[in-house]
Amino acid sequence: MKWRRLQGTFLGWLLLMPAAAGIGQTEKPAVQAGSQVSATEEPSYQISERTVRQNQSSVGLSLGILGLYDSNYLGTASLQQGQAIISFAPRLFANVRRRNSLLNLNYQVMYRRYPGGGTADATDHSASLGYEVRPWRGTNIRLMDNVRYGPNDIRSSANAASADSSQQVFSDSQNMLSNSLSGGVSITSGRRNRLDISGSHSLIRFNSRPDENTTSARVRAIDEYQWTRRWYLDVEASNDWVRSANSARNASILRFLGGPALKTAGGWTLGIQVGGDRTQLVSEASMQPSYGASVTKVSATTRAAFQYWRRSSYQIGLSGIHRADSIVARLEHRFGTRLTVNLQTQYYRTFGIESIDQLKTISGGAGFEYAIIPSVLASMSVNYMYQRQRFPSATMEDLNVNRYMASIGLYYFYPATKR
Repeated sequence: MKWRRLQGTFLGWLLLMPAAAGIGQTEKPAVQAGSQVSATEEPSYQISERTVRQNQSSVGLSLGILGLYDSNYLGTASLQQGQAIISFAPRLFANVRRRNSLLNLNYQVMYRRYPGGGTADATDHSASLGYEVRPWRGTNIRLMDNVRYGPNDIRSSANAASADSSQQVFSDSQNMLSNSLSGGVSITSGRRNRLDISGSHSLIRFNSRPDENTTSARVRAIDEYQWTRRWYLDVEASNDWVRSANSARNASILRFLGGPALKTAGGWTLGIQVGGDRTQLVSEASMQPSYGASVTKVSATTRAAFQYWRRSSYQIGLSGIHRADSIVARLEHRFGTRLTVNLQTQYYRTFGIESIDQLKTISGGAGFEYAIIPSVLASMSVNYMYQRQRFPSATMEDLNVNRYMASIGLYYFYPATKR
């Protein structure tokens, strides 16, 4: 039966993805009141990421050895079995700094080896290239490309307690190739106005299910205007296109949003946006409201964010365009120069589907990094995933997939970590 194909494992791709890869994905705003647009990656307080992405010319490597526990390494709802494993994670990185530009290259391989070997063993390759240049005052140009090849399941790493926002119904465990290319320009005119124009192209290719191969593209423009010392007005317009090999998700979404943002004296930024989506699926067009709210805080030691969105979206494994609710919460905190803690969780609910009454996904993680000595980093993290597929027919049993990975290990960095 078709609904049986929906069980499997989680799409844990794009470890370093900074830009939206598809329609309706939860994303970081390109412009945030009172902040600067990052041309490569959003700055991280984690010791490992600060070392890999230095604001100066450098070349380095790291090697991680981790012990992991996978609660459901078979990745199915019907047969869940835990297993302790060993993981190795070598990484190469380089930064080239010039007066007004910065180039970052990063490549990492993660090997997961299960006792007895077999098909459960996995190798994960991920690479990124980021380039940022400020050709003249008030203008910032950025380019980013991320490539990943590996299993489409939940992953664990010392660097990330990440809740991926990629909307995929659980499918059979298999290797997957993903690539995301993005670029943009940010222009500040005067002291009160900032315009950000960006575009992205993303593709996903599956080895065993080529009918689910998906390509998406986006163009987006955001204008931020500061009308008082603390109040801002954000206006956004975007257009998304998505194509799938089985033509089940050939659609486009035109979206307009706008709303105020308040930056408080304590460093908090509160924003609300309302607008609408015009979706085009084959020959059918419709209008739906779209709205969201966010609360963020950035300080010298803490970065926190909470976002809620209701908008039109899609999910790989389902046909058509659907309405979805998304909640994302994340927190990073630095204790002195040796310890960093990060937490992140995401709730994603799709509704209005003919074959499934409701689809819920909860994912996230928690972790910390501790610099024992400048070149040795201890890491511990827990990543989790839960998805429930509820069917309208009483004769069809709901499907629940649970999985978490817990890891603990050591990383060696050369040169020494930047704290």
